Formats: sequence, C-alpha cells, structure tokens
Amino acid sequence: MLVASALALGLAGAPQVAAGAPVVGEGRADAGPAQGGAWREAVRSARRAALAEALGGLGARLDPALRSRILDRELDSWTSAYRVLEQHHEPDAVRVRVQVEIDLGRLAKRVLPSRAGPRSRTLGPVVGKGACAAAGPEVRALRQALLDGAGLVEGGEAGEIRAELSCEDLGPVPLAGVEVARARVVLRTPVGSAQAAAVAAGADRGAARVAAVSRAAVALAPRLRSDARADALVRVVGPAPARFVRHLVRALGRSVPGVGEARLQAVAPGGAPEIGLRTELAPDELAARLAALQFPDFAVRIERSDGALVVIRLE
Repeated sequence: MLVASALALGLAGAPQVAAGAPVVGEGRADAGPAQGGAWREAVRSARRAALAEALGGLGARLDPALRSRILDRELDSWTSAYRVLEQHHEPDAVRVRVQVEIDLGRLAKRVLPSRAGPRSRTLGPVVGKGACAAAGPEVRALRQALLDGAGLVEGGEAGEIRAELSCEDLGPVPLAGVEVARARVVLRTPVGSAQAAAVAAGADRGAARVAAVSRAAVALAPRLRSDARADALVRVVGPAPARFVRHLVRALGRSVPGVGEARLQAVAPGGAPEIGLRTELAPDELAARLAALQFPDFAVRIERSDGALVVIRLE
C-alpha cells in the first residue's frame, strides 16, 4: 500500500539564494531485519536517481568519471534539500519516491565550467596633454610603467584600456637645484575609470615630469590589476540591504552559467555597490540571466545595459 508522506528532511541544507528546481527520483532497497536501514538506503537511492535525472537534463555529454564523482561523492551536497512523496513497504523491499530541490544553474557550472579565466588586458592609446602634450619621454614612461607594473600587454590603437596624461611644471625649488612637476593620469577601462596624481622632483623639468608620471602609474597599478579581473560590472542602484547584495554576489558566482567569478569590487559615487564579473557572456545575455535570477526576498530589475556595465535595482 502506498503511503503519502510530508516528511521534510534535510531542509537546513537548502540553497539560500537562487531557487532550486524540483526533480523527482525513485529508489529501492532490499528489506532486512532492520527496516530503518533499508528505508534510508532507498531514500539515498531515490536522491541519486533524481540527481542523475538532473544531470541528464543538462543536455551535455558528461565525462563518466565526473558523472560518477558527482553521483557518489557529491550526492549529499546536491540533494540535501528533499522531501519524501511516497513510500511503499513490501515484504522483501522498500520503495521510496522523493522530490529534490537541485540548483540546476550551479550544477551546470559544475559540469560545464566557465571558459572565463585570467587573461591579459591590452593597453591602447596614451594621450598626453598640457606640458606632456607631445609624444615624448613622459608618454613613453607612462606606457612602459603600465605594461610593466599592471600586467598589461601592448594593444596598439585597438587596446581596451586607454590612458590620458596631463603634466604641469611647478617650477624650481630654491637652493635645492631641482625642478618640480605634477602629473595626473586617467585610465579608462571597459568597466570604469581610475585616476591618480603625483608630484615629484628632478634635475630638470623633463626628469621631474617623468618621475611624477612614474609615481602616478605606481599608485594606479593595484586598481588596474583589480579591474583587469573583471570582464563586466554590475552596479546596484537604489536602496538595497547589504544581505541582498551578498546573496546576489553568491548567486552570480555559483549559479549563473557563463560567469566564472563574482566579487564586490567597488562602491560607485553615491554609494552604489559594484560587482565585478569574470564572464564570457555578451552584455545582453548577461542582463537576461540577471533578470532571470530568483530570490525569496527580492527580484532583479534591469535599469540599463551600457557596454560592459549593467545597472540593476533590487526590489
């Protein structure tokens, strides 16, 4: 006789972000003197069947070794949120039917890892202004400092990171026999911009400018290396509790195929948090996957998509 059951088991392990998809599985175990042991074995068998069904529905050809590892070694982590729908006790066996909540997005990422990974950014034109307007030693010094200190590679006119350099001669220092100059560097990347200014002294005006340029480039290098780890930027505008933003970052990194890494990268003027993504997705596709994310406490609304920047609101 089939017995309907509302046993909600393992829910403490349910995903806290990005709702899981219900998958049904059936399992069987031979009954022995210890009926409880047979029931637990049947439930585990049903959970494994549900996970196998989910893997089969991804439409990917799995490496047999990877499939076995997921089904056998990772079963608990993928199927800990389940409930028993039916159980049937027979003289020689126990049959169980369960419904498992499986995070299919995260599972797809486990089976098909994102191709997004570390890659070198390319340096484009460096434009000089003011006392550094000519393509002289100051521009060459900035270009070399960015190539050497920020992990960039030469990209010519098509380079994705562009630099603007302006210099100002501040004059000599009495009795010291040196000239002083100020340099300001602005970098424009696919996901934003950064700038730094520095003052330095040198034996003459040219040497002072080159020294100031080098100092400004050193100050910018850590920011540039940070930005270089992001292919796209998600800016959250409007009021949003910090826990919503944390849940969003976790979901992007764990459950969105095509996103290799997500991390809180910066805070824009006005206090809007910005999430940097390593991703192979085109802007429109990224915006669509953001809008499709589901959370128990809030929804994602796309405000606009502007190149590598996607502006969203959590409501």
